[in-house]
Amino acid sequence: MTVPVDVETGPRAPASAFLDPSLLQSAPDKGEIRIARDAGVSGAAVNVLIYLDGRHVVNVDANRVAVLRVPAGMRKIGIQYFNVSEPVEYHELRVEPGKHYDYRISGTAGLLMGEWRFERLN
Repeated sequence: MTVPVDVETGPRAPASAFLDPSLLQSAPDKGEIRIARDAGVSGAAVNVLIYLDGRHVVNVDANRVAVLRVPAGMRKIGIQYFNVSEPVEYHELRVEPGKHYDYRISGTAGLLMGEWRFERLN
């Protein structure tokens, strides 16, 4: 099993993990999508790719929180485990300016092939 990471206080994904640097910049017309990837040995070596509206935008390591600052409107946030040949799991949400939306990536059993979950927290 993995261990939850607090979305508010957990270590942040470094800027170098982001493929789109505009997602690091705050603006009055943006909201935040915060994705906490659990800590722990189980699944720590697995690559987790995050997509926004169909584009690969950030890779998130275990025990990290990726904070995406995105323009308001309808958005699709997606998670892909292992590599780009695997399917992407998408969630749709309406982002409002100044609001935040929290997600958790967790896993169970096995270092690689355990069961993975991507769930909205709020």
